[in-house]
Amino acid sequence: MASNDLDVCIAATGVVGRIDLLDQLLRTKAPTLIITTDHNALQSLAKMRPYQRKNANSRFIVLPSDSYHPTATKLAERVASVLSFIADTAQ
Repeated sequence: MASNDLDVCIAATGVVGRIDLLDQLLRTKAPTLIITTDHNALQSLAKMRPYQRKNANSRFIVLPSDSYHPTATKLAERVASVLSFIADTAQ
């Protein structure tokens, strides 16, 4: 639906920036990989860093980009990052 309606896309983008997942992330015990960009319009680094700092089992990767989909930026490098994280935390 959103792909056909610009108003839906705009509204969804506005909502994403207001989502606060801190409570849920604090309950997360599993290793967590957080990938974001340094110029992400949806969530600023100032909002993202506290999530990572409060989760001892997490890794934070910040990419130089303004992409809304940081995991799709330089896909081969992201796959390597994810596989490295899995290998490091599987032990």
